[in-house]
Amino acid sequence: PEVFRLREDVSALPAEQGKAILHACLSAAGKILEKTPDNPASGELHELNDRQATNRIGTWYAGLDLLCPFLSEGVCISYEERPIACREHTVTGSAAQCAAGGTSEASVVRMPVSVLECLGRLCAELEQREIEAVILPLALPWALKNHDRSQQTWPARTMVERFIEILREATNQHESTRKHDEVHV
Repeated sequence: PEVFRLREDVSALPAEQGKAILHACLSAAGKILEKTPDNPASGELHELNDRQATNRIGTWYAGLDLLCPFLSEGVCISYEERPIACREHTVTGSAAQCAAGGTSEASVVRMPVSVLECLGRLCAELEQREIEAVILPLALPWALKNHDRSQQTWPARTMVERFIEILREATNQHESTRKHDEVHV
C-alpha cells in the first residue's frame, strides 16, 4: 500500500520535481541491477526467517551506497508520509555518521518487532500471495506494473483485527526468543 501512496505523492509534485525523482529512481535501479546477487530469491534466503532475510537484503542494499531518490536538495520530499521502512530505520549519533564517506558508522537501533514485517504478512494474507518487499528506487515502476492491486479493498475492521493479531504473534515470538537467549547466556 505504501508504494501506491508514494506513486500518488510523486504524481502530485510539480512536473520538474517529479521528473527528477523518476530520474533518480531509474539511475538507482540501474545500479541495483548491476550489483544484484545471483538468484537473490533462491536457496539461502528461503532457509532464513523473515527477519534474517530482511536483514540480509538490507545489508546488501546498504552496501550499494545509493542516495534515496526521494531526497530533493538533501530533504525528504515525503518525510511526513515516509514509508514505515524509513520510520523504523532509527539511528543514533550525528548526521555526519550517516553521510557517504562518514568517519564512523551510525548505530542502528534494532526494533524488537518490525511493523513493516507485520504489515508485509498482513498484505500477503489478504492478497493470498507470498510476502513481498519493494526496494524504494523500484517503487514507482512496481506501482505501475501492479496497478490492479491498488484497486483491491478489504473491510477495515478485518484488516485492523488481523494486524493486531500479527503484532501480538510477533511480540510473543520476540519475547520467547529473548527469554530463551537469556537462559542460554
